[in-house]
Amino acid sequence: MRTASTSRTAARRCRCLAVPCSSRRWTTKFPNAWWQSIGHASSSSSTRSPRCSAGACSSSRSITRPRTRCRAAAAARHRVRGRVIERLLEHAPAEHLGDLVEELLDACPMLCHHAFGNFVVQRLLEHGTAKQRHRLAAVLEVEAVRIAKHKIGCNVLRCALVHCAGEDRARLAGALEADPSRAEELNRHLFGGFVMREVRRLRRNGALPDGAPGGAIGGA
Repeated sequence: MRTASTSRTAARRCRCLAVPCSSRRWTTKFPNAWWQSIGHASSSSSTRSPRCSAGACSSSRSITRPRTRCRAAAAARHRVRGRVIERLLEHAPAEHLGDLVEELLDACPMLCHHAFGNFVVQRLLEHGTAKQRHRLAAVLEVEAVRIAKHKIGCNVLRCALVHCAGEDRARLAGALEADPSRAEELNRHLFGGFVMREVRRLRRNGALPDGAPGGAIGGA
């Protein structure tokens, strides 16, 4: 004799695609569902339940293509999803990551100071194109001193000094050394000292010129 609970279980198994949306929210925790959420997979309505296609559930709209913006930046700040983005930047062809990289570049000032997002920016500096590195260097140059003093941002700045082109390195170093008193303060700073040490190492190795564009480095 079938009990009421057994009947309910059988009914749930027979519903297949008509699974309530509230029970499908766990899919956003897995890379495949997240990959769909940023628009790199098909958003065909054939994989959605009739209840979702009827617009009865607002959560279904969060994993379709129309609302893909700002999800890559949010994923970069996630402990697990950020690692997925790092692996994509390391191994996926650059032509397949255009929209993803554009969103990360827009969110760079915020990600540089984030405990997990800073690793995504560092992978972009290591494996990105020359144009992408140049754009990142331009963003870092604006607030180079403040980033150098940050316990997390200083690692991003050091990575930029290592992987950016020579002209971008010189501009970053010039932003750090434009004011001699501020440069001396950075040398004594707990986190800024690591950045300034990297600048001196690059200059000893010939990777940085003795002067910066416009006389910023060693000027005055």
